[in-house]
Amino acid sequence: MKKSSGSNKRGKSKQDELPEYRIKISKKAKYISLKFSLLDGLEVIVPQNKRLPRKSIQNILTEGRTWIEFTRKRINRQRSELKKRDLYTLPRKMQLLAAGRTITVQYRFTKDRGVQLEEAGDVLKLTGAVRDAAACRLAFRRWMSALAYATFAPILEDVSQRTGLSYKRLVMRGQKTRWASCSSMGTISLNFKLLFLRPETVRYVMLHELCHTVHMNHSRDFWELVSRFQPDYVAMEQELHIASRHMPLWV
Repeated sequence: MKKSSGSNKRGKSKQDELPEYRIKISKKAKYISLKFSLLDGLEVIVPQNKRLPRKSIQNILTEGRTWIEFTRKRINRQRSELKKRDLYTLPRKMQLLAAGRTITVQYRFTKDRGVQLEEAGDVLKLTGAVRDAAACRLAFRRWMSALAYATFAPILEDVSQRTGLSYKRLVMRGQKTRWASCSSMGTISLNFKLLFLRPETVRYVMLHELCHTVHMNHSRDFWELVSRFQPDYVAMEQELHIASRHMPLWV
């Protein structure tokens, strides 16, 4: 369920004053493509084993100029809106709807290297290099991944038993573009960011992936199976489509 990997290089097109871009080498990509995101800006996605001369990149950027300009304006509007909500700032509170918890976060700077995280009830205490935002985010992600597994594992098992749809194992991930996925071997991957969503929405995501253990596609048969257990699946899909807009960017 949708919600890329590789090394990065920076470059800037001098042609037609195109915006700064980044080349992203992807193991998964099959074709060269353009991507715009809030955090990374304009990216040229290049398959891992494909060499791309600089001139070809400029041609691709020039041909996509209209799309780039349109998308850049849309992204800038979204950034302005997000800055108003201060989603880039590390949290003082987290409302984790799926776990039914509101977490208070405390920060204490010390000269120690790294960031240590201690959980005391519904209070998270971060100590150490807490001025290092990247280190704090890493500590949060590790903690949330463990919490998500403890929260979601029994719920997934319950949904599996109620529907009769079985799976092999559960893993937690922190994908940028997917809420969840199901492998051909029956492994279900859930995004720990689902902790921010409603419990009902999370259960639907689990049902969606369990149905993929029967149909590894989005065919008519797949959606008929989904609708058998979740008649209002269209509304749930629409909710998921916009949910990422409200996701804190620090996570």
